[in-house]
Amino acid sequence: MKNCIVILVLIFTYCANAQQMEQGFSYLETGAYAQATVFFKDIISTHPNNKTARLCLGRAVGLSGRPKKAKELFIDLLSDFPSDFEIELNYAEALLWNKEYTEAKKHYKDLIKHKPKDFSALLGYANTLSNLKEYDQALSWIEKALSIFPENKN
Repeated sequence: MKNCIVILVLIFTYCANAQQMEQGFSYLETGAYAQATVFFKDIISTHPNNKTARLCLGRAVGLSGRPKKAKELFIDLLSDFPSDFEIELNYAEALLWNKEYTEAKKHYKDLIKHKPKDFSALLGYANTLSNLKEYDQALSWIEKALSIFPENKN
């Protein structure tokens, strides 16, 4: 009986946290980056090891115009979660926000080697090539990305 109660408490806690996070995701999706920053900082103050909240904070900070700080947050995340593909993708995007296109190109190439059919990595690489004014190659990578996820509007 005690095990059942513990399991129920864990499930309830997980569901409550998931519902709570939905508000922060909504802020990110609607471009309310200042609110998202405050929201995820608050989550992290009580749950400092919450990887998702930390990742979302990095995105909110970067998208609100502080790319250097966002890059620092992703570097910290990578030190805690080495080789996490989602964090690596966000770090690569932070390189773009910081106009570090040559470094981003190297990083995206590595990501594509590990996951050659990942839409986000392919599109990020295409975006990087476009920033480097390598337009023909960028178009080729956009086509590769769209062949994987043709209904994507990005």
